[in-house]
Amino acid sequence: MSTTVRYVLLSIVGTAMAAILIVTYFAGERAWRDVVCQDMKLEISSEDDNIFVWKEDLGEIIENTCGAFTGEHSFTLDTYQIEQAVKTHSAVKDAQAWKTKDGELHISVEQKKPVLRFQSHKYGFYAQKDGSLFPLQERQSADVPLIEGEFPFGIVRDGCPDDLTSEQKQWVKEAIALSEYIQNDPVWKSRISQIHSDKNGSFILSQRDRKENFIFGAAREIPQKFKRLELYHKSVGKSGASYSEVDLRFDKMLICRK
Repeated sequence: MSTTVRYVLLSIVGTAMAAILIVTYFAGERAWRDVVCQDMKLEISSEDDNIFVWKEDLGEIIENTCGAFTGEHSFTLDTYQIEQAVKTHSAVKDAQAWKTKDGELHISVEQKKPVLRFQSHKYGFYAQKDGSLFPLQERQSADVPLIEGEFPFGIVRDGCPDDLTSEQKQWVKEAIALSEYIQNDPVWKSRISQIHSDKNGSFILSQRDRKENFIFGAAREIPQKFKRLELYHKSVGKSGASYSEVDLRFDKMLICRK
């Protein structure tokens, strides 16, 4: 076989292969464009048993924001727009959306993780480790430590303080530190029954089987203040004297009030 004939045959084969690939591609594209979204599959990334995000709720959010998705051609669904809609859920930290050729819309959600709950007589909300807040959820409550009372925040929208200043976020982080200190110490965890906050953000501790209110103040110098509280138990508390308040805020000093 001459070189010229060989090149002609190779050219014909190459052209045929290219034509087959092009036909296959467009056939696949036509098939993909004909796929109709049948359902949504939700995957939740959570480190605990709290499930705040539900398929029905996300479906409603998506339809209200992006329009109907079931029964629509999968090819036309805008997954970026769907992701942004899902992120408007108050308990969603991050979300990814994609579609598959079996007609399913897939959504993977990372939930916000509460470490502390704040509760007033009007509203309640959760705090995350970084000091950010999000509202309580209707479907489930998280089993996390609680601080009750009033809080040094401004505008509250939808049951949650809005647009925290850096000082307010720092206060939340300090409140978390106080709660964690108690939770991580078996003695104080067994003794402390309540953490209360006043409108200025000053903390008051209550203990089981004792009537004193322990004025803690700001959630700073936490170990030192608990040393003063321990001193009260070892000395004044065993003396039989009765007090209504014990102030722990001052260095090397316990102020007891009847």
